[in-house]
Amino acid sequence: MRRARFVIGVAIVLLTTSCADNSGPVDSNFDRTGMLTAIADRIIIPSYDSASTAAADLATTCQGALGDQTLDVAELIKLREAARMLMRRTQHIASFNFGPAEGDFGTLMQEIGTFPCDTAGVASRIASADTSLTDFRRDTRGLAALDYLLWGSESDQQTAALFSGMQGTSRRAYLLAVAIRLRAELTTVSSQWKSTYRSTFISRSGTDAGSSVSLLFNELNKSFELLKNFKLGLPLGLRAGQTSAEPTKIEAYYSGLSYELVGLHFRSIKEIWSGRLSDGTVIPSFREYLLAVVNGPRLVEDTEAQLARIDAAYATVSQSNMGELIRSNPQALVALHTELQKLTRFIKSEMSSLLGISITYSSGDGD
Repeated sequence: MRRARFVIGVAIVLLTTSCADNSGPVDSNFDRTGMLTAIADRIIIPSYDSASTAAADLATTCQGALGDQTLDVAELIKLREAARMLMRRTQHIASFNFGPAEGDFGTLMQEIGTFPCDTAGVASRIASADTSLTDFRRDTRGLAALDYLLWGSESDQQTAALFSGMQGTSRRAYLLAVAIRLRAELTTVSSQWKSTYRSTFISRSGTDAGSSVSLLFNELNKSFELLKNFKLGLPLGLRAGQTSAEPTKIEAYYSGLSYELVGLHFRSIKEIWSGRLSDGTVIPSFREYLLAVVNGPRLVEDTEAQLARIDAAYATVSQSNMGELIRSNPQALVALHTELQKLTRFIKSEMSSLLGISITYSSGDGD
């Protein structure tokens, strides 16, 4: 079990060595600096702002609700809504694990987004009143810990009771520590993007391995593979070596948000690739970059057709409780995974080749 959690956590950063090497930048007059500026100002910085605001709201809500020895159901509902908002908003920063998002214990999404939760580890920390959270046991904190602590009991009343009275003191302290650490992590990264890293990101407009275009391309693909392989493939039992489905390994298992988070994660990937924002604005993006290179328009057409097929496959799943669906009727989810797999070569190997960007990590995905 510990090995499975470790693999999922590491997969958020996804490995290290190069698995493809292209000859360098293509001959194109495309304005990469303009693309990086638009993506920084319209996607990355607002997404970090939104997530850090949600984390601050959660911490404030925790401080208010957990200050007394009794937690009632009404307060629990407020805590859950704040946690849901944070879980949703962090899907939009899953592709930006570079620069300020690289920390002492891994990337930001490793730190806050490793799943599934090590529930025994959380219980051990609570029992020993350990709220330090400064180690590599990332599956005992972050969003997965929120999911377990706020939804992991059989009823609302039972959950509230666990946080109440003298026996709930350590549990209250632990939840508050998790929320405060989430706020600190997200606020730090958001602030660094706005203060110094924005100009660094925009200035590195080449396509070499250290460029921002390369970082963005590779992190986009790592994020996509996390979605495909670990938010869907692993719980469905489709990864190499698996003999059956493992529905408890989904993200947000206890809250039932798993399938919604899959959709939000995919939407964020489409937004970065296409440049089409939720407000209808279109900004310079990889799509526009591809349209400026030889054979790029064909790849754009193929990619957009596959993105539409994924949207259609996602829409066919009517039951939102992903864990129950995996247990009882997983066919629609398997079909969605198949459509995601078909997208891999378009946004990974073919885009890498046409834009002259090296794939700087080893996914073992097989394209």
